Amino acid sequence: MSERLACSHLSVERDGRHLLDDVSLTVAANEWVCVLGPNGAGKTTLLRALSGALRPASGEIRTMGSSFAEMRARDRARTVAIVPQTPIIPPGMRVLDYVLLGRTPHHGIFGSIGRSDVEATDAALDSLELREFATRAVDSLSGGERQRVVIARALAQEAPVLLLDEPTTSLDIGHQQDVLDLVDRLRHERDLGVLSAMHDLTLAGQYADRLVLLRDGRVVHAGDPHEVMTPENLARHFGARVTVVDGPYGRIVVPVRER
Repeated sequence: MSERLACSHLSVERDGRHLLDDVSLTVAANEWVCVLGPNGAGKTTLLRALSGALRPASGEIRTMGSSFAEMRARDRARTVAIVPQTPIIPPGMRVLDYVLLGRTPHHGIFGSIGRSDVEATDAALDSLELREFATRAVDSLSGGERQRVVIARALAQEAPVLLLDEPTTSLDIGHQQDVLDLVDRLRHERDLGVLSAMHDLTLAGQYADRLVLLRDGRVVHAGDPHEVMTPENLARHFGARVTVVDGPYGRIVVPVRER
């Protein structure tokens, strides 16, 4: 499989403290890699660094074989799209206009909107069943509906790498499945490399091909779900009492109450 995204020995520092320390990983075409870890482990920091939003203190990031350091911001945005955990949405902006912003890297801030931009935006709206909300203000929607709009903007970007920071936040279980099934389908149809950060361990075990477990900014385990998602690892790094079983589509984590 061809490499879509990779980082080598990546470190991010703030106020003399390592938020990420010597992190290396790869994401191939058609592959879904999920980053797990307790609160404060560095998951969001990693995704922001890989999107170009944070400057690493050391290490290298590559996308589609090219070094981030040698790419213009606009070119990076053409190859890497991110769904942030707390997106900035201008007050009163319509859903259609917000999703269309995903096309900005393809024509520039002052460029004209072309047919391909309209088609990509329409496809994203249809994929996430947002057509009926197209003329609504984003800030008038429910939390779950807004999350779908943010994902639609990333899909309209048509980048070969998709970063997802807690993509199922504020979604009910039905829409969680819809969104993750959509990402799963699109990664195969479009040869996407998908890297997500998720709190829900069972969803990660159901959808990801590989898992990367972070603790205090470092990779402590990496591999397929059977290797990483064990009761011993989850107890050691999350302080959780769980049992882990194999379901028809992947690993299922079941909390065990204290007696």
